[in-house]
Amino acid sequence: AETNGAASAEAERYDAPSSSGSAIAQDVYGFRRNLPQLVVSGSLTIIIGFTLQLHTLAVLDSAGRQFAQGTYASKVAFLTPFAFSKAAANLGVGVLADVYGRRWVETVGWLVGLLVPIMVLGLGSWESMWLSAGILGLHQGMTWSVTILIFMDLLGPENRGLASGLNETLGYSASAAFAKVYGWLEQTMVRCHWSGARSSQCLLADAACKTADDWTQACIGSCTCEGYTTQPFYLMLLMMAAGVAVSAILL
Repeated sequence: AETNGAASAEAERYDAPSSSGSAIAQDVYGFRRNLPQLVVSGSLTIIIGFTLQLHTLAVLDSAGRQFAQGTYASKVAFLTPFAFSKAAANLGVGVLADVYGRRWVETVGWLVGLLVPIMVLGLGSWESMWLSAGILGLHQGMTWSVTILIFMDLLGPENRGLASGLNETLGYSASAAFAKVYGWLEQTMVRCHWSGARSSQCLLADAACKTADDWTQACIGSCTCEGYTTQPFYLMLLMMAAGVAVSAILL
């Protein structure tokens, strides 16, 4: 039957190695035909955007406020392992997705992502924050790239540009929107206190030290804010687990 044939072709795209020489019937492409799978894949992309923003803001804010990292270079050090690992994942993910299937690579990518909050929650150090960025880069390179490939598979070769653009728009829009959620998390879950002698600059600033909004660069090392390595990463743990479940069961 035609329906069974289409279903078989779709299953082949996600569960089995893809073959560039195999032709898929034109009627399996499009929004209406593949709306459920587009929603599932798009939902994964949205979660990816959430985790990216959560990790980036937590690392940047904790650098000075919790770990007294005063230089610009130390604050953005996490970008190096993230960029190199994401580049490596991007380089190889297409071949892996063709050989092992979209679903398998996507699920493995989310399992890798679980290591990010586990590392930070377990160690709670500045080193764990920026080292976890390397793992996040692998996760992002694997999962986000595969969701783009899935969008291209579902919308067809004539709509590859639209598929890529739509997927990227979902991810970065989610990332931008989550900045507001993060701001609320920081206000409710991060608490600051005096932890050392105040410098003359800090005394001149006449700053308070109760919330993250009170913190000022002049009081770095004296006003310490705690909570960046706990509650935000418990939330990330839930999001990563959700990604594993959705990709393994629904994709």
